[in-house]
Amino acid sequence: MNDKIEEFTNPPIRYAFHQSPDKVRSIEQARIDGANCETIMHLAIFSLHDFRLPSRLLCYESFRDNRHFETVSSPRVMREGDVLWFCPEVAFADTFVPDYDLNNRLRNWRKGPAQHAGVFTGEKLGGDPLVLHTTPRTGTTVWRLGEFATNPRYAAISRIGRIAVQPYSHFSISGLGGAGRVSGWRG
Repeated sequence: MNDKIEEFTNPPIRYAFHQSPDKVRSIEQARIDGANCETIMHLAIFSLHDFRLPSRLLCYESFRDNRHFETVSSPRVMREGDVLWFCPEVAFADTFVPDYDLNNRLRNWRKGPAQHAGVFTGEKLGGDPLVLHTTPRTGTTVWRLGEFATNPRYAAISRIGRIAVQPYSHFSISGLGGAGRVSGWRG
């Protein structure tokens, strides 16, 4: 396993739902305070690409973001560090209306098209891509992509994204835009 990925899993980082990217800014801090899937995504991107995403990009917000992420058409063409957003089999990206609380946290995330995120390690096992993510049961771990389909909460990939070629560009690519389901993949 890539050393940069292995630092997340050996030993595993404890899952902590409320430890989001605005609270946890380093792997060292995640080892102490725990981290959620959004934070693991942020930290892995920083470790692999030396690029820090804005901490406001939580799971749904990063899923919708076309400024920092380009859509990848299929798991077959993924590269190390690509992000996968997962949802239950039935999630409606085009009709979902986000509902935020006074702290700008998404209240209805469980009904949304991006309920979990993972990062492609760049490696495969038996042709199946390996994905770094975190769960309440195990903390940070690496699953084969096919394993996500066995969990109803992660049954579908709603988008695959790659850090945009020019993340420091002064030109807005399109800000927040429509991100549809990835065609051709179903667990």
